[in-house]
Amino acid sequence: MSRSETQHIAANDARHNPADLPDDIFPDELEQAIWQDPALTEALKNVAEQPAAVRQILWRPVMAACFVLLVSGALFFRQPSDTAPVISQLLSYQSKVAERQMVNLQDGSEILLNADTQLSVSFSAKQRSISLKKGEAYFDVQKDPQRPFVIGTQWGDIQVVGTEFNVDQTAQGVEVSVYEGQVQVTSLHGDTTMLQVGEMARLTADNIEVSVFQPENQGADWMSGQLIVQGHSIQYVVDQLNRYSEQPIYLAPDVRDVKISGAFEVEKIEQSLNLLTEISGLQLSQIQGVYYLSPIQ
Repeated sequence: MSRSETQHIAANDARHNPADLPDDIFPDELEQAIWQDPALTEALKNVAEQPAAVRQILWRPVMAACFVLLVSGALFFRQPSDTAPVISQLLSYQSKVAERQMVNLQDGSEILLNADTQLSVSFSAKQRSISLKKGEAYFDVQKDPQRPFVIGTQWGDIQVVGTEFNVDQTAQGVEVSVYEGQVQVTSLHGDTTMLQVGEMARLTADNIEVSVFQPENQGADWMSGQLIVQGHSIQYVVDQLNRYSEQPIYLAPDVRDVKISGAFEVEKIEQSLNLLTEISGLQLSQIQGVYYLSPIQ
């Protein structure tokens, strides 16, 4: 049966409800593939041989099959001819307290999760998306100009094409440190900054602060078990140590913003807490299975 004959039958039988027919049932680029389908041709032939009253009932499922073929074919033909189809996926990863986890992505990129970190990954044909729920991670991103790599945090977004950088999210803000390539950061207010190697941005609810640091060959300090701080708050240090401590560490409210500098061994919690008390002048107590740092009475 020819295409024109079938269109004539379908149009006549749908005359009482023209909206039931799609505007363009047979797109040119898919016409040949659809009309070469033996099952569809046989179904249309059977419909055509029925009386008009019966055809009016039978043509609808046949045309529905045509529509399904059109949609499926359109999705197939829109895939780039020189690449395999990219299937969107959503995966979640979470490291435990005192545990690091390596994540290998389908595009060859790698993410090293610091302890007590949670994120989700969603890849599509147009974008590689990461949602950092909490914690810290080091990213080694493979270059793909057609699919930017975007990380969403509660404090703003980070976008790259291919580079190495560290993202640390806490309750006070998020820090982005660049070890290779360039990284674009965007605050919740829409302010955008491009970071180069050796630059670090801190995004908070109010602004973006950019500073410089000396990038090490081995990556972020926590990757070698160190926590090195320069003028950070005690609260920041406690948040970092809590990622490795099986017992929660609490801090007296009136000393949370005190600034300190030092180097701590994140996997040696008691040693680090004792060093913290020496630097800050605080006292350390253990009460019902928790650590508590407070001013000396």
